[in-house]
Amino acid sequence: MSSKNHINKIPRRGLIAGAAALPIASSCGFLGTSSNLDQRALAVREQVFQKYPSAAQASQQASATLLFPEIVKAGFAVGGSHGDGVMYVNNEIVARYNLTAASFGIQAGIESFSMMTLLMTPLSVQRFQQTLGFDVGADVEYALPREGVNYGTTANSIIHDVYVLIFNQAGLMVGATVQGAKYTQI
Repeated sequence: MSSKNHINKIPRRGLIAGAAALPIASSCGFLGTSSNLDQRALAVREQVFQKYPSAAQASQQASATLLFPEIVKAGFAVGGSHGDGVMYVNNEIVARYNLTAASFGIQAGIESFSMMTLLMTPLSVQRFQQTLGFDVGADVEYALPREGVNYGTTANSIIHDVYVLIFNQAGLMVGATVQGAKYTQI
């Protein structure tokens, strides 16, 4: 291969990587403010409580609720996801977080979804804070333009009275993965 051909391929790869990163960058908070995040979280929270009344009841019983109105995930064998969210305690926003995750496995596609994590006990909130926001898990999922299913578990949900609801899935994604996530307070 000549060096001329090699140089011509680099910009195309960069263009493809940049195009794939754009949806993720748009959900990273670079294009929004905390008040915008708060408004989106409130709208999604009201939507999920109307659609799933049991989620509203569980949220009232939870010591804290993490709500990510939009997480974008993309992958092909190796994947990544990112989104910004808020933590509610007694129906008040007490903190904002960003979630970044990496996954590995059989996966292909891009999707967006909302996620609500219910920390049911004061101990589960304390452990979430003590783990420095790290979590590991595994899941099997698919998402189509009008529906999606995600079955999975994480270390926190098994051990610490933590329940995770995935909803509003959109995009094209199929996969069976192992993943690690990092929650960072913003």
